[in-house]
Amino acid sequence: MLSVNSQTGILYLVIIILTLLSLLLDIFFYPGFCKKHLFIDSRTYIFLFITLSLIWSLCNKIKLSPKILSLNKKFIFPSLLILSTLFFFLDGTLYRNFVFNHFHINTFHFLFLPVLSGTIIYLDFKDLKKYKYIYIIPPLIFLSLIFIHHISEDIFGLIINEDGVLEITQFLMFLASSVISFLISIKFRAKNKTFSLVFLLCSISMFFVAGEEISWGQRILFFSTPEILYEINTQKETTLHNISTIQSALSFVYMSIGLYGAFSRKILKRFFPQYFQKYEIFTPPEYLVFCFITIFLYYLLHDFVFKPFGVWLGNTPIIKWQEVFETFLSIGIVCYFYSTLKNLSSSKTN
Repeated sequence: MLSVNSQTGILYLVIIILTLLSLLLDIFFYPGFCKKHLFIDSRTYIFLFITLSLIWSLCNKIKLSPKILSLNKKFIFPSLLILSTLFFFLDGTLYRNFVFNHFHINTFHFLFLPVLSGTIIYLDFKDLKKYKYIYIIPPLIFLSLIFIHHISEDIFGLIINEDGVLEITQFLMFLASSVISFLISIKFRAKNKTFSLVFLLCSISMFFVAGEEISWGQRILFFSTPEILYEINTQKETTLHNISTIQSALSFVYMSIGLYGAFSRKILKRFFPQYFQKYEIFTPPEYLVFCFITIFLYYLLHDFVFKPFGVWLGNTPIIKWQEVFETFLSIGIVCYFYSTLKNLSSSKTN
């Protein structure tokens, strides 16, 4: 079942058992049952399991058997995901706690089961050794942010607030993406004008997004918001993406970009192999899946789970977490453009 050194294997199995046991207790009794009777919240075990799984995978310390991985990928994860979706659908369309009242299953805590199963699928990446740092470090950063939020929401607030670390990071990533995409456009200018135009449009788009992230320097240059924007902008800033009519469509845009970035290369390779070699350049590498899929999952859960059910994380509204996932998206985009430029330079050298 488990290919690890003996001490790590025993510890890992113990953590798996404790995690599942604590989570099942909270699912079938009530949220907080584990903390009340066993003095440790089930979410602590989940956090520990995912963190150690990532760290030990980074150090090549654990490897599940192919049979377990196949069973999890083909049966366990899809089944848990379907059940979780069904439970939320029933609670949302009938009445809140319908599932708990009829089946004694806590809908929100049940959601952690596909998360655990999905973690195992995530770590079953064929090129993990080659791209382990870019593949493992982003989710570890995310877990670090969860830990910071847990110990101090004030510090977490400083990170996610306007002009904070994450917003500045997004600006730099999108600006770098604009520059790199422009360089790619130049490389294609002589041999493929269509590709050159596409990357030029990407460069312009990335520059626009970078400008929007910092309100076009409004808080740096201290200029006031034009009156026409002030009246229709939800944050009273010099931005277009905060106009209420545009803002309402952003969830769909982010989810579409997330899905495309996470699965476009896999879909192109599997279902359209005749076009793969030509159009692979327009699809992000699979090792960037975390940076893209998380923005999709965030807005999916925000719009259909957290917002309807009024879920908060401590005193932090769920909407505040969008800066975290938009930062991962910006990192995924800049890494995509960089890898594309690097591959073009390598092929030209060869």
